[in-house]
Amino acid sequence: MRHPPGPTPRRAALLVILLPALAACASRGGSGGGAAYGAMPADAASPTGAYVTRLGTDTLAIERVAWSDTALTGEIVVRSPASFVRTYAVRLAPDGRATHYEADLRPLNGTTPAPSHVVIDIGADSARWEITSGTNPARRGAMPLAAGTPAIPFANFSSGLFSLMTQLARRSGSDSMTVALAGAGSQQPFMATLRRAGRDSFAVAVGQPAPYRVRVDALGNIVGLQGFETTQKIQVERVPDVDMRAIERSFASRDLGPLSARDSLTATFGAAHVFVDYGRPFMRGRKVFGGIVPHDSVWRTGANFATVLRTDRDIVMGGQTIPAGKYTLWTVPSRTGAWKLIVNKKTLDERGNPLWGTMYDASQDLARVDIQTETLPQPVEEFTITIEPRGPDAGALRMAWERTGMTVPFTVKP
Repeated sequence: MRHPPGPTPRRAALLVILLPALAACASRGGSGGGAAYGAMPADAASPTGAYVTRLGTDTLAIERVAWSDTALTGEIVVRSPASFVRTYAVRLAPDGRATHYEADLRPLNGTTPAPSHVVIDIGADSARWEITSGTNPARRGAMPLAAGTPAIPFANFSSGLFSLMTQLARRSGSDSMTVALAGAGSQQPFMATLRRAGRDSFAVAVGQPAPYRVRVDALGNIVGLQGFETTQKIQVERVPDVDMRAIERSFASRDLGPLSARDSLTATFGAAHVFVDYGRPFMRGRKVFGGIVPHDSVWRTGANFATVLRTDRDIVMGGQTIPAGKYTLWTVPSRTGAWKLIVNKKTLDERGNPLWGTMYDASQDLARVDIQTETLPQPVEEFTITIEPRGPDAGALRMAWERTGMTVPFTVKP
């Protein structure tokens, strides 16, 4: 089940849980809610803390952590696709590098995701992992690590684990550093590049040029994180403490579902069958076009994997013939209203997998056609694509999100 940005009662319930922590945070000089880089001053070094991760107006995860010279321990509640809690512990070497990670995951409501136990051992040249889930046999694997490149265990939305990386960068004193992120179940690590962006700030790029903007305290622990330039679009702020048991009770039956669910549709026009497959992000209280979707940049026309168009007959869009076949669709929003739809021939990556939405290749463009735009009378919360009939051999690709409607007419070629 998916929830759009929550009604006032839901936000009020969360406020009741977090209010003591946020009030304490404000008394220490922080903003207490919604600051782009966190609610605690950068010099407020502390061996404990808590993180609130938001996606727009939705709270995605809450985590409580404790650091020492030899270990990091944490507990995190995550609400997507179903609500679960992960407890973990990381063993640290004297130089701050992670050597051993163990985590237990349990669902908060029902049986999804399945309870599991994860172990990651990080050595000089490899990271070995093991996953035990339910009564299934353990899965094991390893990934190579480059000599001299530090590695940390990785789990999505964990700012505590992310802090292991910024601690290393802070301790090194260098202006840049590369760190391998070792996630259980992977054959290759994600590579993260940290660049100093100020006395207490780093720009952290993970697998893409667009960075997370991170502020840290004197120990290198994350104070706040802003991912508006990345595909995740999350915002993290640190608060002194939270009541994890109360949070578990609150979120047990209020999962967010997939953050951007996949959807598909098919329509028939004469002898032609037109099929579209796409991801459906939510507004979640955010400004979309000119905000999380920049103007004058190529957008994946949805979320996650690239949007796919398939037709079994030649069609004509904007005077250009689209031969029968499979394509990906990309959009260039414009602040002047001159929007473009790109029909691109590349549908798979180099390994033959579905194309991720950041892997646009302009050399594979088949056509660029004008998009007719309009201002909608009511906002559309979840990005929506429809195929509208306009006669026996004609139709229109219709898209809507926020207050913008987008239309691309087409005809079936005789």
